[in-house]
Amino acid sequence: MKELASGRALNSEQSTEDRVIALIEENGSLSAAKIAERLGLSTRQIQRALRQLKDAGVIEHHGANRNGYHEVK
Repeated sequence: MKELASGRALNSEQSTEDRVIALIEENGSLSAAKIAERLGLSTRQIQRALRQLKDAGVIEHHGANRNGYHEVK
C-alpha cells in the first residue's frame, strides 16, 4: 500500500488513485479525459487524483502537457 504525502494511505480496495495507477501502468500516455472515460468518472476527479499522486511522488509526468506521458515510480 502506498502512502500519499498528506499521510493518508491509498486504500487498496479500488480507490480512484489505485485505479488510475493501474491504468497508467497499462498505458501511461492516456489523457485525463481518457482515464475518466474508462473509469466512469469526471475529468476533474481524474485531474485531482493525478495531482495528488504527483505531489505524493507516486507518479511522474514526462514531456509536454499535450503529448506527454505518466510513469509510475
